[in-house]
Amino acid sequence: MIQLNYYKILGLPVQPCIDESVLKANYLKLSASVHPDREGERPHEDPEQPDAALVNEAQRILSHTPSRLKHLLTLQTGSAPGNLRQVPDELGDFFMEIGALLHKLDTIIKDKPGEDASELSRILFLKKSMSIRQLVESMLKKINQQIDRLQLQLESLNEGWKLIEADHTISPELSENLTPLYHEWTFFERWRGQLSERLLEMTV
Repeated sequence: MIQLNYYKILGLPVQPCIDESVLKANYLKLSASVHPDREGERPHEDPEQPDAALVNEAQRILSHTPSRLKHLLTLQTGSAPGNLRQVPDELGDFFMEIGALLHKLDTIIKDKPGEDASELSRILFLKKSMSIRQLVESMLKKINQQIDRLQLQLESLNEGWKLIEADHTISPELSENLTPLYHEWTFFERWRGQLSERLLEMTV
């Protein structure tokens, strides 16, 4: 099976970090040229030119950091990085704290008043959920700080990537360093999504 190169489709260098403004500009330009409504205007179009669906998919993958890193690792190693079933040791404390927080949230959500509940029931639920909401917001702040840390690591790794990219010889060490970063980012983003979803469910 031929591995698509989304970087090539959108005219971007194959590296961990991208210039979002260039991605947006290239996407809009290419998207306009392959839009189905313009099909009749392209009588001599390149048969290898991507269709609109592929252009949209490339933009979706490259604009989302974990998806982009997964795609990059797949291009470099020939196979997608596997999903870690076990949380890395360095994330153990986060895992335990977030797990306990999610359990508390699920317990509170079970007591959420229905649409036909009285105003008093809603007020009591809001008071009950206020303290846990503050804990969740504090944890989300910590998670965002960790993602910011990973972003700095990614930018540092990107500099080394650019230095040797011209030789088309990305060292195995760079790919190896990228893999744990990808896994950490994936865990933090998953936890952030789970907590944000629970906060939304608590809304009355």
